[in-house]
Amino acid sequence: MLNEKLIGCIKLIKKLCSQEKSELFSLMTRHYNDVNENIFLNDLSDKHHIILFYDKELNQLRGFTTLKMLQLNACDEHVCLFSGDTIIEKEYWGSVQLPRLWCVYINAMKEWCPGKKIYWLLTAKGHKTYRFMSVFFRDYYPHYNKKSSPLKELLDSYSFLQVQDRYDPRTHLIDSGKIKDRLKPGIADINHERDQDAHVTFFLESNPHWINGTELASILEVTEDNLTLLGKRMFQQAHRKPEFVENFLEDKMYA
Repeated sequence: MLNEKLIGCIKLIKKLCSQEKSELFSLMTRHYNDVNENIFLNDLSDKHHIILFYDKELNQLRGFTTLKMLQLNACDEHVCLFSGDTIIEKEYWGSVQLPRLWCVYINAMKEWCPGKKIYWLLTAKGHKTYRFMSVFFRDYYPHYNKKSSPLKELLDSYSFLQVQDRYDPRTHLIDSGKIKDRLKPGIADINHERDQDAHVTFFLESNPHWINGTELASILEVTEDNLTLLGKRMFQQAHRKPEFVENFLEDKMYA
């Protein structure tokens, strides 16, 4: 049964107040070890929007995901949405607010960038994040049954644009070096049943040092034909108009 305890809103990062930033950092430290506040705030300021999730009754912050639009130099054919830190407290796992508002944001991107293909770059520190793609999309890369893909060139280009030489195009892994946050025990533990999942097994084999904070980069194209049945349902439920997401393009924040 779906958990519907959450409500969500989408805000410009530059409009977050000090109290909100403090709450975000506190939520981050409850789920990750070795979180550096300055690094967290600098990483936050690098993003364009954030989706905030609140308990309906308590009106307390219970999750968030950060978003950034990327565009390769001199490219008018496509743009890419990069998903940064994403946290939903365990009590609220199963809520549809995250995929629903993510779809609202994609609809806004379509309005901002008419005629352009939209890709999604996701970096996963845990199998739950990586598994998210297979729930809503049919084709993405890297994938357990795809040794190669036309998406690899875009994956390499957008990953390098976002994280520079921390990305290894041979393995599609991102290493943050000596200072990196790591998921706390109990957040993304692997049990026997999940270990039998082909997607989870692939993630573990592709990112054997995930427990140390290493991320696996993946990419997909957001099209109706690439959606699973559940993905199509989520877009149908994304009833809020794109105007719900404040346009930031006039501020020249995305490049």
